[in-house]
Amino acid sequence: TFDGNGKTITTTAPLFANLQGTVKNLTVAGAIDGAGLNCGVITMWTNGSLTVENVLNKAAVSGGTTSGGILGYCATGTVATFTGCQNDGNVTEATGQVGGIVGYIQDDVAVITDCVNNGNLETTSYGAGIIGRFGRDKALPPDSNITITGCANYGTVKGGKGQTSGILGYLVGDATITDCVNYGEIINETVCAAGILGSCFDDVKESCAILMTGCVNYGTIKGATISGGIAGRFGYSAAWSAKAYRMSNCANYGEVTLTTPADY
Repeated sequence: TFDGNGKTITTTAPLFANLQGTVKNLTVAGAIDGAGLNCGVITMWTNGSLTVENVLNKAAVSGGTTSGGILGYCATGTVATFTGCQNDGNVTEATGQVGGIVGYIQDDVAVITDCVNNGNLETTSYGAGIIGRFGRDKALPPDSNITITGCANYGTVKGGKGQTSGILGYLVGDATITDCVNYGEIINETVCAAGILGSCFDDVKESCAILMTGCVNYGTIKGATISGGIAGRFGYSAAWSAKAYRMSNCANYGEVTLTTPADY
């Protein structure tokens, strides 16, 4: 357990390379060059149990692959919890999944509560204001799930391919998203952009169940071929899911446009 006791650490590198445990009550400042690696201010990656509480990042992160304001990459088997975290740093020049809080969680269980992204995010791949991607294609544990509650994105998110969104970019697995809001501009240059959830690719049947409740988008959404105020796409054309997709009490107030309209 690393308790920052309300202090600030100024750094030019992630505080840890591979971390299991708890980090809390800490502010991180400075600037980090990802140097083509997985990158986040707390840790580059984890493959165990990780809890991050009340961490504020002010450091800019650039040049990484899978990158996040708090954490870059969670390997398979991870149980991760993020509570009351905030990212104010820009995450730019990334080539993999990007998130204001975490870039990519492969599986198993993640809980993200009351987290906020204010930083601008930019990648040649895809990402989102809170978490860029959750889940692995065609190799997902049966109980893999993510819960995102009370989170908000204010930053601009720009992706070069796949999908971008304000909260969760790309999902394979079960997700419950509750009372989340996006204010940031969401841009995807090749495929999909959305306010809350970019897309769920269900290319292994029964891999996704989605419940979204009380979510709101105020941001401008600019997708290339797919755009949605709340969600861009549920499911996968070649393999429908036997699980349920449910959306209730959600609202979009942002302008939604396509830069390259296509017949879908």
